[in-house]
Amino acid sequence: PAVRITGNVVVIRGFVINGDDRAAISADRGMGITAGSSIEISRNTLYAEREASKLDIDGYSSVNVNYNLFYNPAAAVATRGVFGNVISISDAHNVVIDRNAILGRISNSGNNETAIALSGIEGPSVGVPGTISITRNIITGNYAGTGSQPGFANGITFVTGTSGADIIFDD
Repeated sequence: PAVRITGNVVVIRGFVINGDDRAAISADRGMGITAGSSIEISRNTLYAEREASKLDIDGYSSVNVNYNLFYNPAAAVATRGVFGNVISISDAHNVVIDRNAILGRISNSGNNETAIALSGIEGPSVGVPGTISITRNIITGNYAGTGSQPGFANGITFVTGTSGADIIFDD
């Protein structure tokens, strides 16, 4: 990745990060969720020329992804938007994704791109749910594969397995 994070309490704010052929940001605490850990990614422009996630976060108790632009303003018009998977968050207690702009390419060629993918969001103890709040985001792009659907193949995906989370959607 362009930026690899292993710290326990992290704030990345106000950067333009180009991952080129890697992730823009990869933050991994290791196995499971680290109690008391937090990460905030806010007010950045993030992009990468790869199919896998541009922002990949794993194992932080509290995750905030706010006010980011996922877009490449320097690229040719047809390739300015991001493609492939964009935000991937796994193994967390509380997730807030607020006021981001995820602008896809004029056309994406694959059929499994996901703008926001969440998995393993669970509470800090048995019977206590984790929380997910996804509010006021813009997700746009054109899907140009067979079956032709607008936007990313998947806007938001949740994989919960045996975990539980309270999910809050707000427009």
